[in-house]
Amino acid sequence: MALDPNKLKANIKNLLIEKAETYDDAAQNWVDAYVDYAGDALGFIYSPTIPASAKTAMKSSLETAFSNISDVPPPTAAIAMATAIANALTVFWLTPPIVFSLVPPVAVSLVAGTAALIIALTAIFIVVGGTEDSKAQEISSAIDTFTKLVWVTNATLPVTTTTLV
Repeated sequence: MALDPNKLKANIKNLLIEKAETYDDAAQNWVDAYVDYAGDALGFIYSPTIPASAKTAMKSSLETAFSNISDVPPPTAAIAMATAIANALTVFWLTPPIVFSLVPPVAVSLVAGTAALIIALTAIFIVVGGTEDSKAQEISSAIDTFTKLVWVTNATLPVTTTTLV
């Protein structure tokens, strides 16, 4: 398979419609939505093996951020939420690096779009209004673009690098 932005959009739309009751639940819902989408990625022609530690790191990063955002004014909250999501996705790919099924395995070596994702998500979150569908489309498009900037490197000679599809 390959990354499906429509799957990500549907997952994010569900997050926006079905509000979580706790920060822990909200963080877990984001992890589940992203892993469902990212699990279909291809690096070279191989699929990722996503360890529990990557999911845990992402969830922990999001839960901490969500709990700290609740008492800040909207413009600051938009920036904080965008930063939290972008950093959590970066942590997901790099802690530990996600590997792809090849012997020897190839691994994520760089996540190139974190700063761009923060800017894109801030612009989305700062605008009040819109439907769940339109917001999900905007958010999923930004996250899909970010995800496709993840670099996977095969360290065996000759060294080769690819981005996700």
